[in-house]
Amino acid sequence: MQPTLQRLTFIDAARTYAVFLALLAHAFITTGLFNQLGEASIYIKQFTRVATPIFVFMFGFMVEFVYAKKTRELGGKAVKQRLLARSFQCYLAYVLTSFCGFLGGYYSEGNFIYSLFFFGDARFGNILRVYAVLLLLVPVIIRLRIRLGTGFILISYVCVVLSFNLLEETRNLSFGFLDHPLNVFFGAGPVKGGPSIWHSLSFLLAGMFIASSLECISNKSNNQFYTYCLYLLACSLILALFLIQESPSEAWTKFADMSYRLHNMAGYYLIGVVCSVITLAVFSVVIGKKPLPKWANILMPMGYSSLFSYTFGNCLLNLFGGISTQIPSLVF
Repeated sequence: MQPTLQRLTFIDAARTYAVFLALLAHAFITTGLFNQLGEASIYIKQFTRVATPIFVFMFGFMVEFVYAKKTRELGGKAVKQRLLARSFQCYLAYVLTSFCGFLGGYYSEGNFIYSLFFFGDARFGNILRVYAVLLLLVPVIIRLRIRLGTGFILISYVCVVLSFNLLEETRNLSFGFLDHPLNVFFGAGPVKGGPSIWHSLSFLLAGMFIASSLECISNKSNNQFYTYCLYLLACSLILALFLIQESPSEAWTKFADMSYRLHNMAGYYLIGVVCSVITLAVFSVVIGKKPLPKWANILMPMGYSSLFSYTFGNCLLNLFGGISTQIPSLVF
């Protein structure tokens, strides 16, 4: 078992990086750094905006790498119970994050209550509700993946992405009091905000596809990992040619300035997948089988316990983040 841990150190390093980058992005928002920099903030946002895609991508990676393998070993019933428990944990983390946002004065008691039923948002916690719901779907996805093979994951990824432009057609339709939950689940209707649960499925499936290449410790597995990375990159770029109307530079700007994400447009997810795959491949090349330096090991617990780290960090930002805006020396 020990060689497996050493061989796959880059995965835990990538998870740690995803959590750290997400919290860093939220810290910049909380301290008002982006507002102070004005238009110049786009240069930082080009770096921090990849946080959410990588975070959800690595979630999908672990679904395949951990839960799909355990399903084969232990059976679907035992793993389903674990996934249900994990889903409940994610929902509790979402509720706690939202409650801290209420205590921090970012929204009213009514907005907090609405957020519990997905009729409102939780400051810095929305991705946790995405996890909570997706984890309920994971047993079905794993069952189909095991029965139909890796090709099912890639085909599902393509089908999910192709549905995005169809959902955009609902932007001018209002569903009354269901506008907000429909946006949360499907990115449908006039409410702005993302990523929706359905759209986030593309990140999960992309992560699962890449993880499926690492079934054993060998040079062949190494080669298969990079081959799958190329497959997914090629597939995503081909989809981008048909689904993204803007030029590459315009698309990148809309990815960085939240335009794509707020409207749950295909560009956000395709660019996010491309960035996630490249990031993971770079971690694999740079770290490989080598042990991490001591300073890096200090940060690794963030990746080992990503749910706790992400929730704890965001709760602190929601509770005490307002203090930083009153102390100029804390804003760089």
